[in-house]
Parts: sequence; C-alpha cells; structure tokens
Amino acid sequence: YYFDYFDYFEKQKPSYFTKKDTLRGALRPERNCFDVLHYNLNINFLSYKKIKGSNEITFEVKENTKTIQLDLFRALKIVNINYKDTTLGFTRVEDAFFINFPEELQKGKQYKIKVHYEGKPNLAKNPPWEGG
Repeated sequence: YYFDYFDYFEKQKPSYFTKKDTLRGALRPERNCFDVLHYNLNINFLSYKKIKGSNEITFEVKENTKTIQLDLFRALKIVNINYKDTTLGFTRVEDAFFINFPEELQKGKQYKIKVHYEGKPNLAKNPPWEGG
C-alpha cells in the first residue's frame, strides 16, 4: 500500500499555509501516536559547516501504528534508519520524514530507532528567534 503524502497535503491545506507549515504544526496521527522518552545524539563536525551524526531515539507507542513522523531539516540528508537488525524505509516530505516499520508497533511498548544523517545545517538568520 502506497500513500502519497505530497498529494494528501496539497489537497488538505488552506491556501495561506504551506505544506511545510502543515507538517511542522499539525498534530497528525503519525506524530501523536508516540512519546519520545530519550534522545541520544552523536554529532561529528567534519568541517566548519558540515556534520555527520546519529540520533538514537527511544519512544513509547500511545496508539498502534506502522508509521511515525519525525523532523530533520531538509539540508541534512538521512543516510539510513536502523531498527533492531533492519534498515527501515522512509518517505521525506519537506523537513518531515515518515518512518515505515515492518510490523505494527504496539500501544504501551517501548521501541528504539537510530537515525543516521549528514550535511550542511542551515545558518540561522537571527538566532534564536529565526532558524536557530
């Protein structure tokens, strides 16, 4: 089964919101179905402006699901996402990405994934108020 996220968001949004706004601000089922319990960040600075890292995320499922939504600035490329001994598939839409699990995650259980990424982070225009 393939769900076209791009097409769905284009049809759902009011004309004054962008797809990026909708993904970032909406409390969608893929965002509400879990609570993050812990982030374990590992960041390596490869040069002045380039990073490579990973984020190991422990979360508890609040509603059974096969898909969750996380965010990562589009300037950072997702290298892979590990779950148990498997590399998971995902769909990228703007700064959001939707992770597809091979089985339904069960309500009340804890899970752990590791997202590997790299790239050049955006330079904040007016930190911390804009972009940082």
